[in-house]
Amino acid sequence: MSSWRIIHYQVHSAFENMAIDEAIFREVQDRRSPPTIRFYGWRQPSISLGYFQDLHSEVNLDACRRLGIDVVRRPTGGKAVLHEGDLTYAVIARQDGRFEPGILQTYLAISRCLGRALRDWGIPVDYAESGRPSPGALLDASCFARPSRYELLVNGRKICGSAQARSKDAFLQHGSMLIDFNAERTVELLCASGYSAAQVRSLSDSVTCIRDYRPAGDETPLVLSRCLEDAFILEWGISFTRSNLTDRELTLAERIGRDRRENGAPSGIPAGE
Repeated sequence: MSSWRIIHYQVHSAFENMAIDEAIFREVQDRRSPPTIRFYGWRQPSISLGYFQDLHSEVNLDACRRLGIDVVRRPTGGKAVLHEGDLTYAVIARQDGRFEPGILQTYLAISRCLGRALRDWGIPVDYAESGRPSPGALLDASCFARPSRYELLVNGRKICGSAQARSKDAFLQHGSMLIDFNAERTVELLCASGYSAAQVRSLSDSVTCIRDYRPAGDETPLVLSRCLEDAFILEWGISFTRSNLTDRELTLAERIGRDRRENGAPSGIPAGE
């Protein structure tokens, strides 16, 4: 039975969350840190932008400033996520014998664990068999606008979005599991050129959340993270060692966050964006 590190649910700023994940990823790449699963929340409502997304065409920065929304770029790909009613996870490991080669195979292995946890909660999840095309009114900037293959659906609606980065035979997968969801607020923040009621309806029809199926409160992210932890143990046959960041990871995360701030980047977005 292989041993993984578990970092239990914590709440940090958008800057801190992305700096911590990047620091762990670098240390895992260099074999100085063990495979790690981390659960976390966001100190205030925040948007995490996919690594390749264009900030100005896909985020309404005026609305973000007005509403006090932090914006940070992830090291992973994919589309933007509004974090204000979700549990975020990060799985960081080397591409060893547990995972078949390739993004899709790793993605599917993790999806099985997420699906098991939700089914244990009585939520009837299934997998998207293929990517679903966007209807014309759909908000293309949002991670939750359409499912990719093997993402989790509940009655045809997306409940979790995930994205990966891979380097030096290691991977980082981020995911956001929706506990609550506000389609109108999401469309307002992720449509830089103005939005329509049709976009809000379309996104509402495409997305669901845990609150649609069971009561949710302040304790839900922590309780859900423990359910997910059990699912990873049962699905993968691994054990967890509870631990915090190493001294090296703490120092590296502080440096990553400091470097980005010193670049003069507003709200976590790299300078020059």
